Amino acid sequence: MADMADAVAISAAVRDGLNRLDIGDFQLIETPERMAYVALVLRSLSDRPEWFPRGKWATIQHIEEQLLRCAERTARSIEASDGG
Repeated sequence: MADMADAVAISAAVRDGLNRLDIGDFQLIETPERMAYVALVLRSLSDRPEWFPRGKWATIQHIEEQLLRCAERTARSIEASDGG
């Protein structure tokens, strides 16, 4: 698993909802790469409470905010390692 700084955290309720989708076995901490794909899949699904106990768009936004922070950290790391 990725370092916590490079991870997306989800609540137990969201994890349980995602596990109902039958697209994988989700944990409370996931890789950004996996969750980026999942966020795209979620956009195409209906907003059903058994899948999205905290609301579809709230779930997607929370995932995407964390993905943005992961991407920003990666970009800073690239800049730093290049002397930038």
